Amino acid sequence: MVQVTAQYLKTVAPLKNDGVKVLSGEYRGALCILTAVDVYDGIFKLRGENTYKVLAISVLAQDKNIANTEEQDDSQMFNAD
Repeated sequence: MVQVTAQYLKTVAPLKNDGVKVLSGEYRGALCILTAVDVYDGIFKLRGENTYKVLAISVLAQDKNIANTEEQDDSQMFNAD
């Protein structure tokens, strides 16, 4: 396990189409694609499932290792720019 102190971390809000990991709650640890964002919430698609959920942006972490490789661009389903 690698530990990093807070002084080396930067808070970055995930953006539409980013890969994210859920940090807390019922879906903790889930890998997702963020399909739409408003001020406080995000709509995300669980990887490997055709399921969409809404969670607070504050429980999501941007993960550069998760790429949106879905054949269909699901982000077009929601128009929340």
